[in-house]
Amino acid sequence: MSIIRWRPFEDLEESFEDIEAFRANGWDLAADVYEDQDKIVVEMHLPGIDPDKVNIDVDENYLRISGSREESEEKKEKNFFKKEIRRGSFERVIPLPCAVESEKAQAECKEGALKVILPKKQGKQPSKIQIKKK
Repeated sequence: MSIIRWRPFEDLEESFEDIEAFRANGWDLAADVYEDQDKIVVEMHLPGIDPDKVNIDVDENYLRISGSREESEEKKEKNFFKKEIRRGSFERVIPLPCAVESEKAQAECKEGALKVILPKKQGKQPSKIQIKKK
């Protein structure tokens, strides 16, 4: 019987490698979220995905973007050396920094760049309270 060296963080290291491989293989669902005057803007790149196959939902203070990239019909005679383009469904849930008016939200997609514009919910403005001197 041989001695096996104990590596307590091996599984953790492999998990990070899997995450990097996942991002490198086409499902980098990174998003930019920023404030622009009276609205929150979310930008995400979705190259090769039909905008009609993307769903956008706002639930309380979360934005959910989901959809799918369809598998193209493959010819069996192809001999792949590498196949990295991800197919299938995806989902990204983004916490929003404040309440938004979901019924007034807009989305546009241009050349694979998705932009979601979410107007901030207008609530009561803070009122100033005067201190009375006694």
